[in-house]
Amino acid sequence: MLAHHTALIPTLKLWPYEAARESAGADESEAFIAEAINELAAFVKGGGEVLFGTDVGYMRDFDPADEYALMARAGMSPMQILASLTTAPAARFQPQLKLGRVAVGYQADLTVLAGDPATDIRAFAHVRYALRDGHVIYDAGVQPPQ
Repeated sequence: MLAHHTALIPTLKLWPYEAARESAGADESEAFIAEAINELAAFVKGGGEVLFGTDVGYMRDFDPADEYALMARAGMSPMQILASLTTAPAARFQPQLKLGRVAVGYQADLTVLAGDPATDIRAFAHVRYALRDGHVIYDAGVQPPQ
């Protein structure tokens, strides 16, 4: 994968979900999850590019916080996880659009979190505001119209 510059979307949250679906015991489930975490850790250590993704739609749990925690458990730093959410996919899929960074000349897209992922990795899931092209498109304090 590294030689071919293949990016990895780990979807680690899928493994505990599948283990539970198969009624795996606690030890078997943890071994199953640990193997996936070890594979991600080796890929990252080797310099592999990670892109964030989930299996939302396949699973009924839509909260990405567990994915962030599992990525951190694989040794990814908050900055590496942030890159998997922002700069890495922007650079891979549409570098000409100037996305994924807060910088002069880039689109004014920004996500404001309610906490600090450096102290709680799950804070990546607690979005306070989202801005696209400089305009608020999501405000956690505003209820959507019914």
